[in-house]
Amino acid sequence: MSGQTAFEAASAALPDTERLSPAEEKRNLRKEYKARRAARSPEERARLDAALCAAVIGSELFADAEAILLYAPIRGEIDVLPIAQAAWRAGKTVAFPRVTGPRQMSFHTVGSPEELVCGYRGIPEPPENAPPVSRTAGALLLVPALCYDKTGYRLGYGGGYYDAFLTAFSGQALGVCYAEDIIPALPHEAHDFALALLTDENGIQILRK
Repeated sequence: MSGQTAFEAASAALPDTERLSPAEEKRNLRKEYKARRAARSPEERARLDAALCAAVIGSELFADAEAILLYAPIRGEIDVLPIAQAAWRAGKTVAFPRVTGPRQMSFHTVGSPEELVCGYRGIPEPPENAPPVSRTAGALLLVPALCYDKTGYRLGYGGGYYDAFLTAFSGQALGVCYAEDIIPALPHEAHDFALALLTDENGIQILRK
């Protein structure tokens, strides 16, 4: 999406003394982008998801990756499970996250979506005995978000799990987002992590090297 969101335009018009803090801006933007997500029809989501997954599966990033780290989609998130299926067919390691504490998660390998169990806040995750991914240097991590900006900052649900995980991640991190949910700029704070790679339904973008 080009230009400002309605919230951004309204915020920019305020005097400096009335400007919201980055945390407050994020809360308002979450409401806006959750509503946008809910308003998309299942048919539109399916079309966009299929195009995005095809872009990833056909990329050099996917071909070169030894392991694919991704998420089980919930609440209208982009369905990346076709990427997992392609990775299993290609003989790659496939792993999903488990929440292990506040702002802490680790990735564990499974052989099919059916192995996932109900975890933190109802999110499907690998069972407790699933093998952990100990080496991430050759991994491709798919990072979900409500929206991204053109410099790679993301707006998630506010838990900080991906920001914390990314600080020690040594593989390639790829943000996944619909094109209309990529905006010029997002408010960000010191703990926020900006990605260098982003994909939408039109293909992969290199934001910086």
